[in-house]
Amino acid sequence: MQQVDERIDAWIRGVATPGMAYVHFDGTKVIIERYAGLADIPTQRPVDARTSFHGFSVTKTLTSLVVVQLAQAGRVDLDAPVRAYLPTMPYAGDISVRHLLTHTGGLPNPLPLEWVHSPADDGSFDSDGFFAAVFSKHAKVRSAPGERFAYSNLGYVLLGQLIERVTGSSFKDVIRHAVLRPAGITERELGFTWPADNMHATGYLRAPSFSPSCCRSSSTPDATWACARAVGAASSPSY
Repeated sequence: MQQVDERIDAWIRGVATPGMAYVHFDGTKVIIERYAGLADIPTQRPVDARTSFHGFSVTKTLTSLVVVQLAQAGRVDLDAPVRAYLPTMPYAGDISVRHLLTHTGGLPNPLPLEWVHSPADDGSFDSDGFFAAVFSKHAKVRSAPGERFAYSNLGYVLLGQLIERVTGSSFKDVIRHAVLRPAGITERELGFTWPADNMHATGYLRAPSFSPSCCRSSSTPDATWACARAVGAASSPSY
């Protein structure tokens, strides 16, 4: 416990991060719960159990979970070419759904993606148009499918589009229906909407801005358990 506290304090003092929440748990209980630093520098608002954070790429777990659920339901063949589901996919070659799931499709990973926009603008944001331009600009693969591991955000963008194409529903609605609700997860614990209580942590970067992930999560132990439930306990819904 002391080593954890010392490490967290060192991170904060070294300006590695303005603030953080740390919750460690095993299969039965929360072992360590710590909050430190600031959620917002100008207002000096501290990080506490009410603070929520962007999910970032941890939410790729939810995307992959839904794809596997669709495979179990016979709606998706993991070894089929992605083009079977997305005929206009910009990348040539035999890139399979499994390749995208495992980051072995050879797709590029341009950073920053720069698709950050305010929650108020989300309804009018043209996600399809934005990513069509990104794919057009970065249309060259880095390696042959299955040749090597190469992390790619664009691969998971395609998986999100595949989910929408196969289900006929929006990505957000599918995640809510297939993962969050079956696991008993509330929108406050893990969700797409901005928290009304203004307790979301402000993001700070030393580098140019890049995209937060699709979801936002609270830092409470209950929310931490919720994230675990989403992956470990979500049953296959009826698609």
